[in-house]
Amino acid sequence: NKLTKEKRIQVLATLVEVNSIRSTVRMTGISKNTISKLLRNVAASASNTRMKLLLVMMQDGNGLFDGLGKASKPQSTINQ
Repeated sequence: NKLTKEKRIQVLATLVEVNSIRSTVRMTGISKNTISKLLRNVAASASNTRMKLLLVMMQDGNGLFDGLGKASKPQSTINQ
C-alpha cells in the first residue's frame, strides 16, 4: 500500500518535531516498516538532489563555487 501525500507529510512533520519512530507509529497508526521505508526514500531523494545541485554549481562558472566545496567571493560585474 502507498501512503497518501497527506500521510507522508504527517509522518515527516511528526519526525521533524523530534519524535521517535515508535512515537510516530503511535501518533499516525502507520507501521514502523513503512515509516522506515519512507525515511530511506526521502534520504535518497535528498542525496540525489544535493549531488545535482553540487554538479550545477561546479559547472556554473560564476565564481560562487571553487570546485572543492568552498564558497568563494562573487566576482563583481561592475567595471571600476
